[in-house]
Amino acid sequence: ARVERKAVVSTQSTWELSIFTHLKDDQDEQIYVWFCEDEKLSIKQVRKYWERLQEEHANRAIIVLQSSITSHARRVVGALADQYLLELFQEEELLVNITKHVLIPKHIL
Repeated sequence: ARVERKAVVSTQSTWELSIFTHLKDDQDEQIYVWFCEDEKLSIKQVRKYWERLQEEHANRAIIVLQSSITSHARRVVGALADQYLLELFQEEELLVNITKHVLIPKHIL
């Protein structure tokens, strides 16, 4: 399915990386991608993301963490799981050089 992307611009550097998009054929299928501002995801940030999801009538989000999530924030994310699909990833998990992967054959020119 094709998607339309709209970068959300703000004065904070991590907000500049935020992405809000939806399926081209179904604008009700919306998703946000956020990069966590602080080293640990806190309840304050989760609340901010939750409010943004409500404003945009979106029900999906990906949050990229610099390090980890506080235990209280983890409980809040768990409580929101009934209404929203929130996926959490650490930056390290997403940093992969595919040319160096063990299953990729050596590239020779």
